[in-house]
Amino acid sequence: MNQVLSLRRQSLAEVWQAHMQAEFVHKDAEKALATMTENPHVLCVGSGTGAVGRAKVREYYARHFLPYIPPDFEVRPLSQALGADYLVEEFVLHFTHAMPMDW
Repeated sequence: MNQVLSLRRQSLAEVWQAHMQAEFVHKDAEKALATMTENPHVLCVGSGTGAVGRAKVREYYARHFLPYIPPDFEVRPLSQALGADYLVEEFVLHFTHAMPMDW
């Protein structure tokens, strides 16, 4: 694998890890947005909730998603596929459903 491709993959994986930390550890909308494109799209498939565009995603994260992550929320990774310009991660979420979660 050429060095540029290897660095891109490493960078993509690092950005993804920073994003997951921003969401599920820090619960910080600004930190999460810092890992996203200029025109982000968020879709929670199970509920159909989400947002498009920086301002709407910021609002969604800050008011609807991050404040409603249960205290015992845990992400358990299963697999990850990493290519030149994509990252797909499969994981299971474990938590006690002890609060309203519209997402």
